Amino acid sequence: MKDMVLKDKVAVITGGSRGLGLAIAQTYARAGAKVVIASRTPHAVGLAVDSLRASGYQATGLACDVADMAQVEALVQHAIQTFGRMDIWVNNAGLSAPYGPTVHIPAGIL
Repeated sequence: MKDMVLKDKVAVITGGSRGLGLAIAQTYARAGAKVVIASRTPHAVGLAVDSLRASGYQATGLACDVADMAQVEALVQHAIQTFGRMDIWVNNAGLSAPYGPTVHIPAGIL
């Protein structure tokens, strides 16, 4: 990953406040990306963003439940309003919904 260059790319990472999501955000930021952290918990988002900024990275965040399309759309708008665009989307957030088998989920939901 040390050769990955993401200079000035904007990456949105759902489930980005801890664990694998935060590690992805840190890796992308080290590679030059501006990162947008999303998690359901506002406090967790704030801690992750503060940590990234303290390390000298450009970061912002927004509480977002990825099961709620309006919140996902707000996340997209937040990324665009903050950094001018969105280049990368990492679907790391866990989701539990009563959709049933993936084969039966409408394409628009996926």
